[in-house]
Amino acid sequence: MNYIYFFIITFDFFKVMFEVWISLWPLFLAAVLWQLILRIPELFLNYRAKKSGVTDTDHMSGREFEIYLKNLFEKAGCKVRLLQGFKDHGADLIVTDKRNKRYAVQAKKLKSGRVGAKVIGEPLRGMKYYKCDVAMIVTNQNFTKQAKEEAKIANVVLWNREELIKISEKLKNKR
Repeated sequence: MNYIYFFIITFDFFKVMFEVWISLWPLFLAAVLWQLILRIPELFLNYRAKKSGVTDTDHMSGREFEIYLKNLFEKAGCKVRLLQGFKDHGADLIVTDKRNKRYAVQAKKLKSGRVGAKVIGEPLRGMKYYKCDVAMIVTNQNFTKQAKEEAKIANVVLWNREELIKISEKLKNKR
């Protein structure tokens, strides 16, 4: 007799759950679609990064990333001096643009995550040491909110992944 009650209770439970699912499936579907819509910009950026070659930087060493940036700036028509990897006084590259404006560039290659505010002083030190006009940090990822705020106050130019993609796309279209 107990088995019959167990069966009836179990059947009623699944019947109720099915009725709940039937009544709520539009909400579940809407939630899934909303999550997909929110991911569209990220998916599009990843597509552009792969097409432009910027995703290759994710697998580079720090020095390889510096060489990548050297080649990128040279393709853009700049003169570039790649500094030694140690005791660089806060700059990895000295870039001179077509208007003879000199940039002390600090390269920050990350596997993932964001570049924090503590590095903002590095290119400023390099700018003074190498007598440059502009301090700049370039990363293959992104910057924290605090890093962006401090860079704005200190007049440090920041290039993140999206900026690298734009430059790479522009240079590919220029060919």
